[in-house]
Amino acid sequence: MYFALMDSGKFGVERETIHVEDLHRFPVCPLEQVPEDLKSQIHPLSDRLIASGMVSASGIESWATALYRLSAWDRVTVNDSLDVSPPFAQSRARAQTRPKDVELHAFTECLCAVANPFLARRDRRLMATILRNEPQEFWIIIQLDSCTTHDVPFASGCSALEEIIASADSLGASQIVAVRGNSTLVVAIVGEYRYFTSSRARLLAVELVQEHSCTLMGEAE
Repeated sequence: MYFALMDSGKFGVERETIHVEDLHRFPVCPLEQVPEDLKSQIHPLSDRLIASGMVSASGIESWATALYRLSAWDRVTVNDSLDVSPPFAQSRARAQTRPKDVELHAFTECLCAVANPFLARRDRRLMATILRNEPQEFWIIIQLDSCTTHDVPFASGCSALEEIIASADSLGASQIVAVRGNSTLVVAIVGEYRYFTSSRARLLAVELVQEHSCTLMGEAE
């Protein structure tokens, strides 16, 4: 299903059905090219799947991961996409649900974990604070402070938050980044879980490192 979501011009966009032509484009590995250690697992995995149904699905996923040489982040990306991207009612409901506190915490933890190795060479680290998360509001506001080891993050005032929210509303975007001070970024993100997966956290971290390196290094003017 993940391949169809990424490759099909209709599934997930116009239709809920995977077409035969989508299946024909799937990059099936010829049996003769399958490594021997993986080839020897095919019959046992098949037997367990027949006997127990989807109980053995995790074993098959591990086998496919090894066959296609997927990294840990590849697996996270696939799982996140299958969680929020399919064009089915359950997936759409999940995608549009407001993230729970534990999910927001996981998002900010992942964001900082990905960005911090880039900041470490300047003896800095990224700290994330949820500034605003009101259930009745459209946006979730996160402050990101690039600090030295013992710095205390700067707390943005309410006027700054209102300005950021107004800007986000006027742009019609799902995410905006505002620079506050020489080492602080404030990010406004639409309050839907689809924008708070681990994959999104990693993507945001890389974007910030690429586009706001001066601020993250404490060098913004």
